[in-house]
Amino acid sequence: MAESLLAQLDVDGRLVAELPAKVRNQLLSFLLRWEQYQDALDCLLAINRPGLVTLLDMQAKALDGLGRTAEAVAIMQTRLEEKYSLSAQVNLGYYLLHVGNHQAALATAQEITRHSDAPAGAWSLLGEVSLLGGDLETAEAAYLRHLRMTPGSRQPLVGLMRLYEQRGDPVTAAAYAVRAYTVEEGQYDVQVYLLRQLRDYFARTGDPNHLTAVTEQLATRFQAELTEIKALLAGEGIRERAKGRLERREASPAEGQPPMAHLPDLNAVPVSDQERAELEQAASTFFGFTSLLEAQPQIMACARRGENVLAILRTGGGKSLCYQLPAVLDEGLTLVISPLIALMKDQVDNLPPTLRPRALALNSTLDNTELQQALVDIGRGRYRLVYAAPERLRQPPFLHAVRRAGLSRLVIDEAHCVSIWGHDFRPDYLTIAQVCRDLGRPPILAMTATAPPRVREDIERRLFGRGEAGGDHSLPDPSPGREREHSSPLRVIAADTYRANLHLSAIKARDEDEKLRHLLHLCQQLEGSGIIYARTRQNCEEIADLLRRQGLDATHYHAGMENRAQAQDNFMSGRTRLIVATIAFGMGVDKPDIRFIIHYGLPASVEAYYQEAGRAGRDGQPAYCILLHSASDKATLNRHANQDVVTIEFLRAVYAAVRRRLNGRNPGPVALDDLARDAQGDDTAVRVALSALEQAGLVARHHDAPRTVTLRRLSEGRETAFDHFAEAAHLRLRQSVTRNFTDLVETGLAPAERLEELLLTWQAAGYLEYQANGRDGLLTLLPAPAGAATRIESLLNQYKTIQQQRVAEIVAYARTRRCRHGFLANYLGGASRATCEACDNCQGDFGFSILDFGLDESQVEEQRRLILTALKEMSWGRQRLIHILRGDSRVDERGRRSAAYGQLKFRSESAVGKLIGELLAAGLVQEKKLGHGGIALELTADGRLSLQQT
Repeated sequence: MAESLLAQLDVDGRLVAELPAKVRNQLLSFLLRWEQYQDALDCLLAINRPGLVTLLDMQAKALDGLGRTAEAVAIMQTRLEEKYSLSAQVNLGYYLLHVGNHQAALATAQEITRHSDAPAGAWSLLGEVSLLGGDLETAEAAYLRHLRMTPGSRQPLVGLMRLYEQRGDPVTAAAYAVRAYTVEEGQYDVQVYLLRQLRDYFARTGDPNHLTAVTEQLATRFQAELTEIKALLAGEGIRERAKGRLERREASPAEGQPPMAHLPDLNAVPVSDQERAELEQAASTFFGFTSLLEAQPQIMACARRGENVLAILRTGGGKSLCYQLPAVLDEGLTLVISPLIALMKDQVDNLPPTLRPRALALNSTLDNTELQQALVDIGRGRYRLVYAAPERLRQPPFLHAVRRAGLSRLVIDEAHCVSIWGHDFRPDYLTIAQVCRDLGRPPILAMTATAPPRVREDIERRLFGRGEAGGDHSLPDPSPGREREHSSPLRVIAADTYRANLHLSAIKARDEDEKLRHLLHLCQQLEGSGIIYARTRQNCEEIADLLRRQGLDATHYHAGMENRAQAQDNFMSGRTRLIVATIAFGMGVDKPDIRFIIHYGLPASVEAYYQEAGRAGRDGQPAYCILLHSASDKATLNRHANQDVVTIEFLRAVYAAVRRRLNGRNPGPVALDDLARDAQGDDTAVRVALSALEQAGLVARHHDAPRTVTLRRLSEGRETAFDHFAEAAHLRLRQSVTRNFTDLVETGLAPAERLEELLLTWQAAGYLEYQANGRDGLLTLLPAPAGAATRIESLLNQYKTIQQQRVAEIVAYARTRRCRHGFLANYLGGASRATCEACDNCQGDFGFSILDFGLDESQVEEQRRLILTALKEMSWGRQRLIHILRGDSRVDERGRRSAAYGQLKFRSESAVGKLIGELLAAGLVQEKKLGHGGIALELTADGRLSLQQT
């Protein structure tokens, strides 16, 4: 059978979505019947017809076939909510059994068979569950009941075959197998999935006659069905009409997307002449800007009036000024929540001299003394602008200082991080809504460059309590059990995503080898500074080395480098023309004259691509954004997406680690580093896991607690509660003492989650001096609520589905044949457009050429000669030779001394391996078995002669 039936049928998922329902369902059933589960799932995801239970049934079957049975269970549960049927309940029972939940599967089977109208298949489900559970009597009775209800059915016969095989009665088992396989006159053909089980049985028991017959029948059935499907698609112009519908859909702005929210009308946002004039004057005086950019006046005017604002400005659209300028003009503190330390530092360093002394980046680079002084200065009102990471919002001393300063505005930078739908979801952002309430509900200015409509709705829900109006209703509220309180109306202000100076294009390569040669050709043609984004650190190093070998000025950049600051400085200053980088490079980079950005492979999402490509051409001059991709990129993205998903096993490990670390205290402090070590995960994965456990109602996470506290009593006899605490903690007047936080909790004066706030209150009243030392998460294990397991499974399944959706969307962008700017506008919620003058689909001439990279025979022959020359020097193992020729960094010193080292760096590993295979087939190279059992390559006499003749 071919690897992909869709390829044989000349259709893909998008085309299947346009087929008539009857033809579409017949095709999908054919794919599922012949175990083409991934093709079937791709089609089902492309169809996107919510509410059709037939498609949900098929999607669950595909997921089960792919081994993603937990997702199949979740799909079937959704399907049963849409429309209940006993047959669908039977399918759910099988999926529960496949996922290993034997008890749930048994309960399901027993419940169905209690119905008087239970389908016959329900009894085989009960038989299957009982058989796997070792209850052979119940299994046999169930299979026989099915057989009585439908005497011609093969399913119970195959069940009885397996049952007697398990009982050790091969004679009866074989009889049932033959009975199940034999097709009597007038009976239906044996179902394909049962034929496979019989084939496996005959192979297992050594019955060659029946094995041959079943194998031939499967092959015959497949060919007959394939011919039938091909004829069906070709008949009556079905495929052509579907292609026409697809082309019309792709030519329309919507491209199958949900109805898009209109771009908010900036003219409808009230900005008085006085407000505009004051803002323009201040921008000129303090920042040196001669004018304001699109949407900046509206955002700043609304923010200064105290409105809640969600602002969406493209990369390079001037987001920072929207809160920095109001911070200069208005009294009080502007607190900016930002996810990146480097970005905070850059923001402060680049402020004008008048504001820089009044701004602070509060991050982990400060030692404890510096941090304590910073908190004092914040509380005293020294700063107008404070940057902090979201994790800081869990620390009562910081919140206490902010309250004392008088918070006038809360800015949420990279606001998409609050949404599980966002491309960079960060669980700590979920605390922002509650902290905002605790701080007296200051006006919020939420800012992002990448917020498709669904993400906008989720931001509103999670920051402003707009859950009923939109967003994802299936997600638990970030503050379960807490009554929702609506703040003042939210104003959404968005600028258009379109940047006419960015020329967008995508180039599809047949393989990695061709992709490398495209990259080299582009970098040799394009002028000016450029960024090449690659997925892995090794890719970055290898590509930069290749470019340098071809005479190009290039360096690499990734988070694992010791000298990455120098690499960035060299690029920013123009000393290096090309930088090959992972996504670690870019946030906060504001080099205006980047002339091109090349993505070597698909980025993680459309949002990520828009943000990364948007770093080009910030000076308004033309720039090129080129996406190089190949067929394997989708599989690579899916693999990385699956690796990023937190598993149920990891959640269990984190939960167990929390229980162990609490050691009977509840609540109690737990170091996140300890949890990461215990659960064998990193810090980010632990934070995501704790967030999931919190949303499932299994764990409550409070403000972080100090490990130790240093106290100095300043007075006595002022307040009964304080005096009781001072006596219990053995605090003497004017004497400093250091205590473990857990010891202070045991005084019983206040619960752990409130004690630090009480100490800060007493400090403000002048009763004591207080200093916290070190911090840990403060966690409470909660009684498991009903349905907690289902909620967790739903959360994990949903997150995985979102990851897969992102992959599908960036693949769709790469493959689209319509306007790329229009695609991005529709996806991100910009002004819709059908055509532009700045993409490869609307305008062919881009100022650079895309060549056909088929190598001519002379080039191929030269590369073969290089391989022969390397083997003339010394015999090498095949894989080692490939590494030498490609200049792999893993090659030892002896390999590096070879004249062939790195000579085929521009060819992919598979391409070099193919060249070696051709030389073996031609008799110019042979394999030699070594004494230790290894295989080495060496020249033959013909190979040596060939070298002499060239």
